[in-house]
Amino acid sequence: MKSSAAEFQGLLLEDHWTRQGKADIYRELGNSYRFAAEWDQAESASREAIALGGSDLDKVHLSECLLYRKQIDAAESEIDSVRRQTLLRHEFEDFVFTYAAIAIWSGKLERLAEAKALLETLGTAEPIFNDRRLNLLLRVTETLASGRASSAAKNDSTPSGGLATATNFFLLQPTLAGLGIDFNEMIEHLARKSPEG
Repeated sequence: MKSSAAEFQGLLLEDHWTRQGKADIYRELGNSYRFAAEWDQAESASREAIALGGSDLDKVHLSECLLYRKQIDAAESEIDSVRRQTLLRHEFEDFVFTYAAIAIWSGKLERLAEAKALLETLGTAEPIFNDRRLNLLLRVTETLASGRASSAAKNDSTPSGGLATATNFFLLQPTLAGLGIDFNEMIEHLARKSPEG
């Protein structure tokens, strides 16, 4: 991932980009840093994307960075500023997963209840995303029942290498629909996961 970050840094040195083009590059740079678990750099890249007029997805990613840096109040504030209606379907999945993780860490009952409702109504066809949804739903429900998040719930909500979010696996290509799923990235993600037990 560090090599991809270097490539994106190189692209930023070129001076022909529009503001939106630069925002998109900063988003991808942030994704590279998120995969490498370099949360300071990922946060900085997300903030740059937002400053250049990036999308609300950048705010979701910034919320995730803040959560991993244990800045729970800041993560809550950022996720609350996201205009949910502007998110595409796979971006909304990112929002829900991040919102649920923040809810677990915050331990606030009203936030946990909303996270539970979001996870219950989220329809996702891909097994990897549905597994993530069900795991978060279990941890949110446990936290609601006990009144506080266990260390297992916190660890499950923030797995190593960042949240398994949908936008990590989507790519824009010149196709009829303009959107595809990067199955190679899914396979690489599963291969990177350490076997349990």
